[in-house]
Amino acid sequence: MLQRNALIVTTLTCMFHIMRGELGCSPNETLQNVPSCPMSRKEIMEAALRLNCQEICKDNRYMYHCLPDNKMEHFFELCAPKVFIIGRRCAEYNWDGNKIQANRYNTRADCSNHTNPCPYVYNSTEAYKYQECFPRPSTNKGSKTKETELNISTAVLSGIIISIVLINGGVLSCLLRVYVCKNCTQQMTNVEENIPMSQKEDLDFEV
Repeated sequence: MLQRNALIVTTLTCMFHIMRGELGCSPNETLQNVPSCPMSRKEIMEAALRLNCQEICKDNRYMYHCLPDNKMEHFFELCAPKVFIIGRRCAEYNWDGNKIQANRYNTRADCSNHTNPCPYVYNSTEAYKYQECFPRPSTNKGSKTKETELNISTAVLSGIIISIVLINGGVLSCLLRVYVCKNCTQQMTNVEENIPMSQKEDLDFEV
């Protein structure tokens, strides 16, 4: 009986915190789309000092959060009361509901099988601890950049090789012509040397 009552109290407390998760501050003041979220306690503290939620919202309940959207493709930092994330799910900022909650619709948001699995219940301000809930789109971009650089390098190398081949081909062609001309000249000289003197005089006379 006591265990049942304790479970009811815990559930009601969680629901209360979830209901309080709706933003009281204007999103225009706190909500920002960011390329990535802080991934360590130190980075979280630095970002919290920068955003200064308590000063903006005039309420100590409002804490710094940085969370993905329900598609886990975009990241948002904002000030909001901390809530419990229940069900071994990644936390999300829900744009339509304008609140922080467990991501229950994305198959990737099941963090029970992650390398660092999340507990059944955890605080939204501790979401950064479960980093597989924060896909890094900058990784694919970096891969594409490296692939582009590789393609450019390959093209440049190919151009250099073709240039070398063409230059060497031209040099070889010139050398071959010089060699042929030299042989022709040598052959003509040999022919003239082999002509008898009397025939040379007849040839000169005919000319």
